[in-house]
Order: sequence, then structure tokens, then C-alpha cells
Amino acid sequence: MRKFEKAECTKPLVLLFMLMSTLGVLGVTLFILIKEIGGGLDKVLIALVVSAIYYFLFKKNFSVSKIDFNLSKDRLEWEDNVVAFKDLKYYKIHWMKGAGIKFKFKNGKVLRISSNNNFCNAENFVDLCVKIDKNLKTNYKEEVTKKKTFFETKYGYYFAVTLTIFVVVILIVGLFNGREFDLGKIGVITVSLATVWSGVRWKRDPKN
Repeated sequence: MRKFEKAECTKPLVLLFMLMSTLGVLGVTLFILIKEIGGGLDKVLIALVVSAIYYFLFKKNFSVSKIDFNLSKDRLEWEDNVVAFKDLKYYKIHWMKGAGIKFKFKNGKVLRISSNNNFCNAENFVDLCVKIDKNLKTNYKEEVTKKKTFFETKYGYYFAVTLTIFVVVILIVGLFNGREFDLGKIGVITVSLATVWSGVRWKRDPKN
């Protein structure tokens, strides 16, 4: 049995709540300040600071869990959860910005676990998913189906290639036409493409 200690995990619904509630705090704070004191740029800055403090406190205390996983040939265990691989109907793994795995059992039960590296260190959890994937493909290939994500297919790969070429061409044409691109826009484009390519697996493992 292999242990993966203190793997940092995130819950998509918790992350969504964190983002939505941060926007709520920003809006409510701004509304109260404007109503009680009046408008002005300083009120916007105060509201931004308050919402930023809320965001980082929430992120530190609620968005990330450190979990000890135990992986063996026939099962995965963590906290009060046990995934006996012989009981699985299928599984699916996405690799974008970390990793996430979905287990669907023969009895209809579903379990999801994930780790988003925008909010935590996903390295240990990604390694766990790699080992689970390898184990299931080696020992349970006939019993358990692996459902591919879009970016594990050739269509996802071709989409990523096409998108990258399109963006590069737009940038080159813009430069030749004298259009200015600030570092902020280039940074956003680069991060967006990196996010897409982080999920691509078809060329890395054509038999995936």
C-alpha cells in the first residue's frame, strides 16, 4: 500500500461559493459605504481591501483540505471513504490546472475529489491520480471503463493546437499593423493557453 500524506485538495462547490461570496462582500461593503458616507474612489478601494481580506481568510481556512490517501492495488482509502476498484463502473480524470477524478460505482454512487493548483499545491494529488490511472488501466482494464475528458481525445488536442495557432496569428497580424499589446493582455493570453494545454493528454498518452 502506498501512502500520499497531506495531499492538498479542493472542493469545486466551496471554491465557487468563495468566489461568489467575495463578490457579495465587495458589493455589500461598497453599498454601505456609499449609502452612509458617500461615493468616491477611496470607498471603492476600501471595499476592495475588505473583500480581498475576506477572500484570503476564506481561502486559508476553508477552501483547502489536507488529506491522507492510501492506495493499494484493489482500493483507495481516505478519511471515511473507501473506493474498492472492483465495485467501479467507470472513472474519469481531468488534468487541467491540477487534477480531478470522478468515480462512478456500479450501485450508482458517485465520488469526486480534486485539487486546483490555483488555490493549493496540487502536485501530490496529481501524482496520486497518475498512480490510480495506471493501476486501473493495468489491473482493471476489462472491468472498469475509463471515460475520457475532451482534452484526452485527439479532438481536444487539435482544438488546443488550432486555438494556439489562431492566437499567435492574431498577435503577429496585430504587430505588423502597428497594434500595441500591453504586458497585461499578453499575460492573460499566455495563462489562458497554458490552462488549456495543462489539460491536454492525447499526445502524451495516445492510448489513454
